[in-house]
Amino acid sequence: MDGDAHLIHVDAGSGTRAVVVGQSATRIHPSLHGFSTQQWNVHVAADAVLVVLPGPAIPFEGCRYYQRVAIDLEPGAGIVWGDIWLAGRYARGEASEQFQFRH
Repeated sequence: MDGDAHLIHVDAGSGTRAVVVGQSATRIHPSLHGFSTQQWNVHVAADAVLVVLPGPAIPFEGCRYYQRVAIDLEPGAGIVWGDIWLAGRYARGEASEQFQFRH
């Protein structure tokens, strides 16, 4: 929604193995006055492996969205990031929104 913000911190400790997934799609609704944002700060320690699958992002017509991901990897750390974006809401006949987002 307009003005919504998520700030996510993930710290994978040394020698750990972890998978972080979203519970559903990220629906980015129209923004009339501002924007919505999702910002990630990720640290992966030495010999840790982290898999991040946030879930598909669905930008609605007229949405304004900012995403920032900062990843800090120590030597020997590993990460897999699977960020999937859809073109908008589809299968809506005449009301389908293919690439109709603002920013």
